[in-house]
Amino acid sequence: MLEVIATIFLITPIVFIWLIYWYQKRKYKQKKPLIVVAKKSDYE
Repeated sequence: MLEVIATIFLITPIVFIWLIYWYQKRKYKQKKPLIVVAKKSDYE
């Protein structure tokens, strides 16, 4: 039983950090096309 609790305590922060990272990445991807379009118009 103690091993199960220890495993949950170990995995939970990793999953939580991964979810935050994934959410930030998704948020960044939605903004990125605007930056790419702006950079392309600067070159032309």
